[in-house]
Amino acid sequence: MVDAIFICATVVFLAALTPGPDSALILSKSLNHGVRAGLIATLGIAVGLLAHLGAVAFGLVQLFQLYPLSLLVLKWVGAAYLLWIAYHLILKAGEGIEIRQKRNEDKPFLHFKHGLLTNILNPKALIFFTSIFPQFVDLEAAGALSKQLFFLCLTALLSAMAAHSSLSIGGGLAKRMLAGKNNRVQKIQNYVLAFLFATFALNLILWQGP
Repeated sequence: MVDAIFICATVVFLAALTPGPDSALILSKSLNHGVRAGLIATLGIAVGLLAHLGAVAFGLVQLFQLYPLSLLVLKWVGAAYLLWIAYHLILKAGEGIEIRQKRNEDKPFLHFKHGLLTNILNPKALIFFTSIFPQFVDLEAAGALSKQLFFLCLTALLSAMAAHSSLSIGGGLAKRMLAGKNNRVQKIQNYVLAFLFATFALNLILWQGP
């Protein structure tokens, strides 16, 4: 079981660092508002992950198989939300540095909400955990299935939070380095992030499900 937990932690940690809606949102928050905003968004993402992990643990994924329309609705709502984020990043790119730095800085709930919605509206996260968990569960261990699932879910949650926290810190450090740069650099940064979110939205729209 220890080996399975270690491998699970490594897989989830690396997956959380790869380009995706969650990592892009954290970078967006920390680059625009600092480490604190990125960490608050990380907490929101963690709550979303808890919902996904709970759904996997209790077998709620089967509901999507019974009612495929629900997965389709979740997919389109998630894509629309990612496009909304991209749109607002483009608006931010047109603002001055002073306005951008003041906007949302002392609105921690907003950062938390963005993290929560970005994660929980992404059905790919649910499918990801559904696909990897069976590889780490020992079905021959009598009466230990619930215990295994608990530790796997806890491992996945902590690993993802560790990866996302490192992104927050990295983004915050980059923000400090860019603090003395001109507004053009800040604009390019937000245009690139907006492009990434639009790309993730398109990818989610084209995704055909498991």
